[in-house]
Amino acid sequence: MLEIRTARSGRPTALVDGTHIHSPYDPQSEARRFVSQSLSDQSPSIILLLGAGLGYLFEELQRSFPAARILVIFYSEAIRKAFGPTLSPDSFWHPGAGNTVLSFLRSRVHELEAEGLVTLEWPPSARIYPQASMEANQALHQFFREIRGTLVTTSALGRLWLRNSLYNFLAIEEIYPQTGSVSIPPVTVIAASGPTLQKGIDFLVSYRRKIELWALPSSLAFLLSRGLLPDTIFLTDPGYYAFSHLQCGKDHRLHLSMPLSAARGTWRIGARVSLLSQDTPFERILLGQAGITAPIVPALGTVSATALFVALRRRARVVVFAGLDFCYNDIFSHVRPNNFENWLVPKSNRLDSLHHQLFSLAAENSSGGGGGQRTNLALDTYAGWFAEAGRSAGNRIRRLHPSAVELPGIEEIGEAELEHLIRSEKGEAERPRELQRPLPGYPKRERRRQIAAAVLNDWILRTERSAAAIHSQRTLDPLTNDSDSLSLIYLCNAAELTEARRTLRLQGQEAAVRKASAVLENHRRFLQDLSQKISEIV
Repeated sequence: MLEIRTARSGRPTALVDGTHIHSPYDPQSEARRFVSQSLSDQSPSIILLLGAGLGYLFEELQRSFPAARILVIFYSEAIRKAFGPTLSPDSFWHPGAGNTVLSFLRSRVHELEAEGLVTLEWPPSARIYPQASMEANQALHQFFREIRGTLVTTSALGRLWLRNSLYNFLAIEEIYPQTGSVSIPPVTVIAASGPTLQKGIDFLVSYRRKIELWALPSSLAFLLSRGLLPDTIFLTDPGYYAFSHLQCGKDHRLHLSMPLSAARGTWRIGARVSLLSQDTPFERILLGQAGITAPIVPALGTVSATALFVALRRRARVVVFAGLDFCYNDIFSHVRPNNFENWLVPKSNRLDSLHHQLFSLAAENSSGGGGGQRTNLALDTYAGWFAEAGRSAGNRIRRLHPSAVELPGIEEIGEAELEHLIRSEKGEAERPRELQRPLPGYPKRERRRQIAAAVLNDWILRTERSAAAIHSQRTLDPLTNDSDSLSLIYLCNAAELTEARRTLRLQGQEAAVRKASAVLENHRRFLQDLSQKISEIV
């Protein structure tokens, strides 16, 4: 129970079940000392205050760091109601908010803004509310893993996403409506490529006509080896290896669900493409000028998350994952056969066998775990994302024959439970699957080339205008206030733009202007080179 009393200084103080959450003598001075000791010599851009009390810490943070944005996490509804300062509705989370701490952080902090984010937890709150503190810190740990992963991925692949978007826009001649079958089965099964997919394959073969089967590229070789052709395959990765998984299906007229930024080459295998949009600036413009409306699916870091997002937004009543493992099974990371091993076989010999190579890769790419289970940072991050998704999805997600990695909120089931789901859920009557017709009105290639050329030219001009404005005004405001340009430049220059923001925070405007000017010049040259290559495509 919360008690509000008067400290010796005359300011309010508080106790929870007899334990002081603030000093009984001078809570304001206590907060000042704590902030000074905790954040000395720091210049944060965002401060996340965990376990806020009556407001003394918040007020001291505002006084000490007037330029920083402050986000507040309350561990108790009673404390929130007793909080003194006024907070804007989007700047705090409390237990009755109706969402989770992780979803709050995702919605309030973009990965570019996370540069300069610091956290501060009030120790008395952590001691008084240990469960809330643990959950908040777990959410924060997952959030930072996601942010780091997104920044690393965007830095490595951002320009490839743009190149792929333009090349796919030019090369894909037909766009199809979203997926697969005319019937609406009550259960959508998403086949990931973990080793446990093997356990349920006979069941999936037996019940193929009663389920909607979606797949990830890395599971395709195994599914086809058992005579299973997915209704659609989700492709989001932009690189060569993602597309190479699909080449085993070139004789099957595959159906793909993908953003323009995914790997190129779908036309080489005669695949039918349904577009998704990750709502990047280049997708919005290209699809808008082509008259194509695509479902918006945020970039989620892993193709399995994209498939789940589409399934939950769509008609699927229950989504069942098979092979969603997030760990190795001994030395095996994927079900067999798979294309990963095909890359290793040519290098195998008597002294360096396939199994030896698999062992070496497992030891290099994962840490040891109990029971022969091995995982790594990326797998742990994806598992954390799915655990959060399971808690938010209202009991609509299941895992068939799950691995040892637990995903709270996602029910683990066997074949008997899945059979019961298929028989008990009501869907439309089973009907033969039919090929869909392409969407009408998709522009011819020459028109698409004109659109791409005009878009690139506009981006080049906008980049030049931003560079000129930054140079003349000696501030980054012309860029930071132009959200479309900022978004595009971040996608193509994530690490460099993050460094420019860090320079602004630590060294000031003049140094940041020099850094940003170099980023924009590099970005302009990249766009001009891309424009030249696009103009040369036959």
